Amino acid sequence: MSKPLRRLLILAGVAVVAAGVGILTAYISRLNAPSQTGQTLYLGAANPRGTAMPAFRLDTVNGPFGNAELKNHWTFMFFGYTHCPDVCPLALGRLAVVLGDLEKAQRAKDVQVVFVSVDPQRDTPQKLGAYAHYFNPGFIGATADSEAIKQLTDQLGIYFKREPDPYDPENYLIQHSASILVIAPNGRLAARLEPPNYPKLIESQLREIQKRYGM
Repeated sequence: MSKPLRRLLILAGVAVVAAGVGILTAYISRLNAPSQTGQTLYLGAANPRGTAMPAFRLDTVNGPFGNAELKNHWTFMFFGYTHCPDVCPLALGRLAVVLGDLEKAQRAKDVQVVFVSVDPQRDTPQKLGAYAHYFNPGFIGATADSEAIKQLTDQLGIYFKREPDPYDPENYLIQHSASILVIAPNGRLAARLEPPNYPKLIESQLREIQKRYGM
């Protein structure tokens, strides 16, 4: 089998798996475990308007995405990669449920979800856009070059580390944080949501954060 054909088959397989996992996760995620609660870590407690986001510029299939695109939106930002076998599809599936619930309640107009890849070597803006849209057509997939991603994640306290596969260098895994960042419409970092992030819990945390902002 030729190398280009092999890569094409791998990409097609990833897309199919992502779609299936996304649908299954969206269904399963509706079952919230009442005995488990996530943790909302508020940032800049002394400043109810949040802490400043670092200056950044990411690339998406629709063009640049940076600090200006955060304004006038409540933004859920999650860092991962499209080859992620578990954490990423789980988180995006749950956020898809959250956005769907907000849409039903007519509260989704100013909410956006941004999936930032820490794997720019394999995740192009086009691939990220397609992957994110499997979960919700409004999801934004974004990335940048390795140096810019490292700088942004360091400033935000997001951990990631590549784990090479000596037998297949192109098929490596990446360990990464599972935190969901919440950015307020003023473009400032409002909170960090730590697992377990069940949909209903995320929705209640968002309402609490919005109250802190008087919204």
